Amino acid sequence: MKKDQIFEIYIDAITAFEAGLVSASQYLLEDTLALAEKYYSETLVYHHCHISILENLAKVYIFIKNHEIALEILHRARKIDPTNMRILYKLFMFHTQTLPDEKLALKIYLIASDLYNSSSIFDINNEIYKLFCNKGELIKNKRKSYLMIEENSQVTEIKPQNLVKQLPIEILAEIFKKLDSSTLINLLLVCKHWRTTILGSPQIVGMFNFKKGLTYKSLVAYLRLFDQRIYTSEIIIDQLTLISNKDSLEFDTFKLLLSSKLQTRTLTYKISNDFQNQLTKMIKLSKSHLFNNIENLNFLISSKSTALGVLPAFLQFTTNLRKLSIKLENINSRNITPIIFRNKVTLKKLEELEIQCKTFDYISKTKLHLFLDMPNLQSLVIDTISFSIIDSFLSNVKELKSLKILRYPIRELINVFDLDENCKRITEKFSKLEKLEFSNNDYHGGNYSITEEMSNRIEFKSLKTLSFQKTFVNTKELTYFLECSQNQLENLFIEGRPSLRYEVNGVEHSISNPTFSLKRIIETIPHIKSIKLCDNKINPRIFSSMMFEIATLSKHYHLKYFEIAGEVSDVQTYTILFLSIKDKLSIDHLRLSGRPNEQLKLFIDIAIANGDVKRVDFSRL
Repeated sequence: MKKDQIFEIYIDAITAFEAGLVSASQYLLEDTLALAEKYYSETLVYHHCHISILENLAKVYIFIKNHEIALEILHRARKIDPTNMRILYKLFMFHTQTLPDEKLALKIYLIASDLYNSSSIFDINNEIYKLFCNKGELIKNKRKSYLMIEENSQVTEIKPQNLVKQLPIEILAEIFKKLDSSTLINLLLVCKHWRTTILGSPQIVGMFNFKKGLTYKSLVAYLRLFDQRIYTSEIIIDQLTLISNKDSLEFDTFKLLLSSKLQTRTLTYKISNDFQNQLTKMIKLSKSHLFNNIENLNFLISSKSTALGVLPAFLQFTTNLRKLSIKLENINSRNITPIIFRNKVTLKKLEELEIQCKTFDYISKTKLHLFLDMPNLQSLVIDTISFSIIDSFLSNVKELKSLKILRYPIRELINVFDLDENCKRITEKFSKLEKLEFSNNDYHGGNYSITEEMSNRIEFKSLKTLSFQKTFVNTKELTYFLECSQNQLENLFIEGRPSLRYEVNGVEHSISNPTFSLKRIIETIPHIKSIKLCDNKINPRIFSSMMFEIATLSKHYHLKYFEIAGEVSDVQTYTILFLSIKDKLSIDHLRLSGRPNEQLKLFIDIAIANGDVKRVDFSRL
C-alpha cells in the first residue's frame, strides 16, 4: 500500500463534505480509516492522517445527528494521542454545544489546562488551548461553588462528606426529587454525616414524599424521624396523596395528618366512596395548616359523585391555590346531587381549572359553575356540552389564555358563536386567548351546517395555537376557525379523526364545499410556524397532490415544525415532498410516519445539506 494513497482519499473526503456530499464523505472517510488501521497493523506506526481522519469522521456523524458514534470516534482519537490539544478541544465543544454537559466539559478543560501548564513547548497547541480557555474558566467558576473542585485537581471530584454542607438547598432539592422514598431513607441510614444537616432543614425534609399514598404507619414513621429536629409546622411536603377505598377512609390517618401541622404544595385526593360529612366536620374542627400552602389540588372520584361534597371544606382554606383538577369516572348520572356551598368561593390566585367528568350533565346538576369565582384564571379544561356553563365559569375572568373543550360538538359551538347577542361579547371575552383546543369532540350535533356567509363572526385577536385532537371537524368548520384567528395564528394541530375533504382528482374546491389545502394555509396565514396533520385518510395520491401544491407556492416560506402522517410510508411518495419543498419551503423540524430506508436517508441528507430541512424524524400514525 502506498502511504500517500491514504492522504489522497482523505483529501477527497474533505472536499466531498465541503461540497455538501455528506454521505459520500462519510463513505470515503470510513474507507480511509480502514486503510489507516491496516497501515498501523502492518507498520505498528500510526499514519500521520489517522487522527485527522477520526476527527473529520466525528464531524460528519455530528452533522447527521448520530452523536453517540461521534463521541466514540473522538475518544478513539484521544486514545491514540492523549495529549492532542485539538482532540481535547473537539471533545470540549461536543460537551458544550452538541450535547451540553458542563461537568464533562469541565473535566476536559481541566485536563487541557494541566497539559498546557506542564508543557514547556510553545506550539500550535497553545493557540488551540486559548480558543476554549475563556469558556472553560466561566464553567469552572460557575460550578466550583457547589461541585467543590480543588484548584489543583485533574478531575472534577465531589467530596461526599461536604456535599450537604456546601450544596445550596435548591440543588439538594433537585437531587432528592429524583430518588424514591426508600432510597432517601437509606441515604439517612448510610450517610450518617449527612443526617444532621438533612434533618435540620425543613426544605429538604419536604422532599421525602409518600409515593404510594399516605398510610397511618408511614405517617407515624415520618413524624418520628423529623419532629425531634425541627417543628413539623415548618415542613412543606411537595406531594401528598390521600386514598380511600369503597369500605373506609383511614380517619385516624387523616386526623393525625391534620393535627401534625404538616403542609403540602400538591394534594391528590383519590376516593371511591362518600365520606363528605365526616371529612368536612374534621377539617372545620381542626383549623389545619395543611391547606395553607396548597398550590395544586387534585380530586380523583370514582363510583360516588357525592364524594366531591367535601370540596367546599377544602377550598375554604386553600388561599394559595393555583391549580384545581377534578376528574370523575364511573359516575351514575341519576345519583348526581348539587354540591352545597354556603357562599360563593373566590379563588384569587387560581390560574388553572380542569374538570373531566365523562357525564354530560354532571356540572349542571352539581351547580359547581355557580359558586366558583376565579378572576385570574388563565387556563380552563372543561368537559361539557353546554356553552352556558363555560360562559358561567368565565363570567368574572379577566384574561383567559388557554381553553380546552372536551366532547363539545364543533357545529353547535359555531352555532352559539353566530348568535347576535353572543358575537361581540365572546370576542371580548376571548380577546386574550392564545390557545384553543378541542379533544374527543366526536358528537356530530344533529344536522346543523354552516352557511356560506355567517351573519356574525367572532374574532380571536390573540390566538396563536389551534388544536383538534380526536375530534370530528370538517373542512368548512376548520375554515371558520382559521378565518376567525388567521391574523395571529402560529400553530395548527389536527390529529385523530378529522373529517376533512381533500382536493384530488374529481374533487374540487368551492366556497360551499371547500377542500383542505396546505398551500392556502401557508399562504393566507401570515404568522404560521407549525403545522401538524395526522389523518389515516391521507393516502399516497392525496399526499402527492398536497406536495405538488407546495411546489407552486408563490414565494419562499419557513416553518419551525411540520408533521404529516397517514397511509404513506413509501420512499417514492416522500421523494416528492423533498423535491417539492426545494426553494419553496424551509423546515426546522420535519416529522413523517413510517420507517426510512437507505434511499430515503440519502434524500434527507441532501435536503439537510441544501438547507431545506434541519432535522427529520419518523413516527407511527
